[in-house]
Amino acid sequence: MNNLEELANEIERWANENSIDIFKGLLTASENPNYITIYWDREKDDNIINYLTIGKNNNIKILHMKYEIYSISEFEELKEIYEELIRNKATTREVKQTSRDIIKNIESLDEQDGRIYIIDVKFQVHNTIYGYNIPSDWYPVYNMLSDLQEAINSEEEENLEEEEDE
Repeated sequence: MNNLEELANEIERWANENSIDIFKGLLTASENPNYITIYWDREKDDNIINYLTIGKNNNIKILHMKYEIYSISEFEELKEIYEELIRNKATTREVKQTSRDIIKNIESLDEQDGRIYIIDVKFQVHNTIYGYNIPSDWYPVYNMLSDLQEAINSEEEENLEEEEDE
């Protein structure tokens, strides 16, 4: 999906037209074993209106919608780490090339600044939560960089803990 902002507006319009309130937050039941969550299979039916109509047909009154907006500043530190690796004379050619590739991925997201990268919509019927998850076309790059940043942050935390133990 290229324009998630447009889709978020479409969801809000549909909910308004059908007298369904939107709660802008994430509905989770992970802490309650009495609830199950089922996600819509977008490969079989990518039409969100079909998903929303099922909720309407089951008399939902609240639709939960959460979306995440990308900020260009999210990966500034990550970019700095890899730029430093490139400048370091001790860095191998292979690591420098990998670093350049990561920087290109970060820079490829520059034009996405301020745009939605994922929408999560859910409604509840009895003890079941029905979800519909819509990532942007560029979400895989964002997700890969986010995972990389998380791994680096975890490693830094472990190093700090080891230093404190010494």
